[in-house]
Amino acid sequence: MYELVTTLNERGVPYDVSTITTQVGDGKSYDYLGTCRLVVFGTGNGIIRDADIETFADTVDPDFRLSSYFDHKDIIDNFDLPVEAHRRNARDAPYIQRIEEMGEMSGRKTTTRELKSGLPEYHALLNARMNPDSRYRELFDCYGVFRIQKRDLLQFHVAIPAFFEYSLWDGCSTADAPEITVHKLGERAESTRQSYGTEQSGDLKNQLDNDRQESEPHQELVSEWVSYLLRNGHKILAIDQLDVDHEFEGTDPTQQTVFDDESRPDIVSKYNGQIYCHEIEVENDTKPSQLLTNLARGAYSEYPVVIVTASQKSARKKFENLNDADRMGPLPDPVKDADANGVIPYNLDGLVTLAPDVTLVLPEGVDEARWRRTPADIHELLVDGTVVASGPVAASVDTYEYDLPRVRKHGSSYVLESSNGDVIREQPTERAAIGDRTKVRKPFPLTHWHYLSNTTVHFQSGNDFIEYDFTPSWATQYRNSHARRYEAAVKAFLEQVTVESPGDSVSMTLLRSRFLEWYRAQTDLKEPSETWFGRAVNACSESFEVDASDTHNKRLEDRQLVFTEGVYSPDLAFIDGDDVDEE
Repeated sequence: MYELVTTLNERGVPYDVSTITTQVGDGKSYDYLGTCRLVVFGTGNGIIRDADIETFADTVDPDFRLSSYFDHKDIIDNFDLPVEAHRRNARDAPYIQRIEEMGEMSGRKTTTRELKSGLPEYHALLNARMNPDSRYRELFDCYGVFRIQKRDLLQFHVAIPAFFEYSLWDGCSTADAPEITVHKLGERAESTRQSYGTEQSGDLKNQLDNDRQESEPHQELVSEWVSYLLRNGHKILAIDQLDVDHEFEGTDPTQQTVFDDESRPDIVSKYNGQIYCHEIEVENDTKPSQLLTNLARGAYSEYPVVIVTASQKSARKKFENLNDADRMGPLPDPVKDADANGVIPYNLDGLVTLAPDVTLVLPEGVDEARWRRTPADIHELLVDGTVVASGPVAASVDTYEYDLPRVRKHGSSYVLESSNGDVIREQPTERAAIGDRTKVRKPFPLTHWHYLSNTTVHFQSGNDFIEYDFTPSWATQYRNSHARRYEAAVKAFLEQVTVESPGDSVSMTLLRSRFLEWYRAQTDLKEPSETWFGRAVNACSESFEVDASDTHNKRLEDRQLVFTEGVYSPDLAFIDGDDVDEE
C-alpha cells in the first residue's frame, strides 16, 4: 500500500485510501485487525460515497438512474465492480437478498433507492468497514482484514499524503466534500479506549485499569438514566461504573454491588419494593451475549429488566434484526441462527477451560466457535459440519471431551498439539504456540424461547426517555380481525418454539399457556380463548396437525420443542455450579 500511494503521489493521480485498525480481545493470538481500501480515479472523475446516495435519495429523486450521473457512459467508476459472484452468493442465501431482486449486472445501472437499500458486500468493501468475512477472498480475491501484531502497527499506518491541483470532489454534484478530523497518533480517540499499541491487550495492568470502564457515550447515558430514575422516585442500589455525573448523599452506589458475579447489570434500582435491573446499550447490536446473560438473570431472579438505548433505531434492534429477514432481535428471538438439527446460540466472552495450563484452539482457518443446541438439550461444537464436542446443556462445556488441537505448557515452553496428541510446534510463549489459531469461546446457554416478559426498552429522545412500543407484524396487519390475528400469531409462535420431529408430540395445554405469555408480552389486543387457540392451530393445517383423540390431552403431532426452557448451566455467570441439577 505504501508503494502504491507513493507512486500515485509522485504521478499526481487522485485516489481515495482508507485505513482502519481495531484492537481485538484477549482471546486472539494477534493484537489488532487492520484493513485498507484504495480506489484510484482518472482525470475528471468524482467520487460517489454514502453522503451522495443519502442526500440524493432523500432530497432529490430516489428513482434517479446512476448511469445518467456521468457525462460519459463508458466511464469506469467504483460501482462497476463485477457482481456475478455476488449474485451466486445471494442465490445460495436462505432468504432473498436485495442484489438478487435487482436483476441488474452493475450497481451504477440501478437507482439510488435500490443502491441505498442493498449491496451489503459492496457497502462494506467500498466504505472500508472492518470485516473478516471469508467471502472477500471468494468475491474479490483479496483479504477483508489483516491480523497485526502490536509491533507492526506503526508500519501499517505509514502513508504520505499529498495535495493535488484539482479537488477529488469536483465531479460530485449532490454532496459537499467531507470534513476531515485528524487525531494525532497516541491521543485518545473520542468514544474509545484505543491505546494505539502502547499497551498489550493481555497486560494485567491494562485489565485492572480498564475494569468497570466504558466508552464515554456509555458513561454519559448511564449518568442521564440515573438522573431520570432518581427524578421518578427510584432508589439507586448499585452502579457498575465509577464515573457517574451525580453527587450521592450517604452510600455511594458506585461502590456497592447487588450481584457478585462478573456480568453485573449496569444499574440496580428499587421502586415500590421491587428491584429493577437496568442495561445501558450503546453500539452493542451484533454481540448481545452479555445482554442475554442479564436477561436470563432477570428471568431466573424474577426481576424486571429495563434496557436503555441512545436512539430509537437501537431500541428497535432489540426486537428486530435489520440484517436478516429470517431472524428477530435478541428479545423475541435470542438465537443467532438455526440449522436442521437445532439452534445456533451466540457465544459468550468466556473461553472453554479444560485445565489451568491448557488452551483449546480451533483448527487452522476456523475463526469462530459454532455451537448448536439440540431439542434434546445437548450442546454440540461444530467444525465444518462435524461434531467435535458435545454434552448436556446443564453441565459446563468445560467438562466436555474435545476432538480439537490444544496448547499446553511443557516445561519452560508451550506446545501446540493436534487432537490426537501429535506435537505441531513448540514455542517459548503461549501466544507464539497458538499462532493464528482461534481460542474456543463458550456458547450462551439459552434459558428461554424469548425474553419479552418482564422486559421493557427505553430510548433517549432529547432530554427525555421514551418506552419503545414494539408491535409484531401479525398484530399490525390483523388488528381488526380476531380470527386471522390468532392464526398468524399461533403460526409464528409454533414455528419459533417447535421443530418437525416425526413420531413426537407436544401438549397443547403447555403450548397454549406459553403462547399466552408470548402474546400478552407483545400486544394488548384481545387474546384467544382456549377454544380459539385450538381453532387457530387447526387453521394452519398445512403446517401443523393436532391429535384430539383424548379431549383432555390434545397434542401437536410430529413436532417437538426446539429446546427445554428453564435449564440453567453453570457457564452462566450468575449460576453456582453446585446449584445446578444435572440430568
